[in-house]
This record gives sequence, structure tokens and C-alpha cells, in this order.
Amino acid sequence: MKPKNIEKLLTLKEACKILSCHPNTLRKWDQKGILNAVRFGSRGDRRYRESDLNNMISGATNPAPNNIIVGATNPALKIYGVNQKSKYELPYFNSTVSAGFPSPADDVVDKKLDLNELVVKHPAATFFVRVDGDSMIDAGINSGDMLVVDRSLKPRNNTIIIALLNGEFTVKRLNYTRKYLSLIPENTRYTPIRVTEDMNFEVWGIVTHVLHTI
Repeated sequence: MKPKNIEKLLTLKEACKILSCHPNTLRKWDQKGILNAVRFGSRGDRRYRESDLNNMISGATNPAPNNIIVGATNPALKIYGVNQKSKYELPYFNSTVSAGFPSPADDVVDKKLDLNELVVKHPAATFFVRVDGDSMIDAGINSGDMLVVDRSLKPRNNTIIIALLNGEFTVKRLNYTRKYLSLIPENTRYTPIRVTEDMNFEVWGIVTHVLHTI
């Protein structure tokens, strides 16, 4: 009889197949604490819990409250996981659209484009975030917009991030120098936030796309 407390562990190759990702992506997630591997043996071989992989697929890894209010000067965020089983293809014309003089439209559809494939590069580490606030309007992020956030990417200077600051979520532009790190709003009504050593700060994810109605 199999003990109830024994959990199935999968190899790196098996985990990559389930999550449809590259081995280097899994290693990065392990380093960032997104998906912790179990190590054993003198070589430190990696194994992955089957339950952790299932949680990644369902979007339950590192869950956050559905409605996070972060104060009057910061947007409220609603966070959703990615449904990896959904597929919605639309006709795609493989031609550019002129912003000057009109050109004849193509009569032939080149192929069909899946919107998930267009905006979601790492499904298991991607979340959709709904914004409520105006601190980033000059960056084209309006209240009610949906952000595509990738937690597997490395934060870089001047990228727009979802930050966890003293237990509260906010979306800001990351700016750092040799002397200090700041979270910059894209609205002159708000002042930058200087991140100090006594603050509990974490880059939760990188904003890769903004989806809004025009």
C-alpha cells in the first residue's frame, strides 16, 4: 500500500513537458521562488512536485487576494490566472496598416492568430491584472485596463512592474541608480516612491502588455 504522505516527484524533462516551457525557464522560476524544486543527491538533481505543477497550470501559484486596495495614490489591482486550455484564433492579415494615405486591403488572410500566443509567452508564470487608478495614465495605462504580467522575466531599469511594497500591490515604473531605487508614477499628480532598506519590497512581475478599449 502506498503511504498517503508520499508525493509524486517529476524530473526536469517531465515538468517542462507538462508546463510547455524550456528547462532554463524552470531553473529561473526556481531561483526566483516561483516554482521551488526538490533537490537531492550529491549533484543536487532537481525534482518537481506534481501538485506544484498542477497549481501553476491552474494559476494558483503565489495567489493574491482578488481585490487588493493599496491606497488613494496607488491603483487597486485584481489578479487573474491564465486559462492555458483556452484557444481563440482570429483572421490575421500579414500586412501593415498605413497611418498616412490608404492602401488597398489584402483579400487573402495569411493565417489565424491566437491572441493567447500573441501576449502570453510563459503561461505558467503569467497573470492578468485589472487596474483601478490613474497614477500611470501617461504611460498609456488607464483605470480599468488589463495588464499582462510575466513573473518569469528579470526586472530591468525603466520597465513597468507590479511591485509588492509593505504588503500592498502597486504598478509603477522601476528606476534605480547606484544610490537608490524608486517607483515612478506616470502622472504628475503623484510623487515617486523612494524604496528604503526598512521597506518590505519585492518585484512581483513585469508588465509586458496593456489591453484597453479605445
